[in-house]
Amino acid sequence: MELTAIRAQMNPHFMYNCLNSIQNLVQQKRSDEAQTYISKFASLIRDVLKYSDKEEITLAEELNVIENYVSLENLRFDIDFRTHLDEQVDIYAVFVPPLLLQPLVENAIIHGLAPKADDKRLDLQINARPDFVCITIEDNGVGRKRVGMNKNQGTGNGLKFSRERLDLMKAKLNIDYKMTITDLETPSGEPIGTRVEICISDE
Repeated sequence: MELTAIRAQMNPHFMYNCLNSIQNLVQQKRSDEAQTYISKFASLIRDVLKYSDKEEITLAEELNVIENYVSLENLRFDIDFRTHLDEQVDIYAVFVPPLLLQPLVENAIIHGLAPKADDKRLDLQINARPDFVCITIEDNGVGRKRVGMNKNQGTGNGLKFSRERLDLMKAKLNIDYKMTITDLETPSGEPIGTRVEICISDE
């Protein structure tokens, strides 16, 4: 019931942001882009609905959702999105709660990268480590300090939703999860991005 409640909070928030983007394109009379956005949005919604009643999906399915979502946001923001996959990780054998990563990627784009004028980079890395598969989402955005978040606030609701879901899945399936968030800074303390890492037990 708690997992269902969290999904109920997350999905409308995610859909609202996409619809708001479409509205902005229509208001700017960018009809061709709006039509492309609607088509991609419809495809993404199909995936969200398909996975909404599942407790877990493969990491491969989750990554497909992320790629579709970032392609949507690239219609508004020029983002250099790169995925790095460790050859030792079988993304078809690793399972995660559906839409675990999407809120974190969304926060990286909306809060970190959108305020920048250019050079917007987003890296998603999947690596094998002893007893864990680790997923890292790193942006070169303005950082949490710039948007008024302290180290205990995370990156908006995305981290909150993902952490709550991981805690519940850990309790239910007895699978160990770890999540860390790092503020990236220059030697002088200037923010240069944010890194979120989720490690999932592969046992």
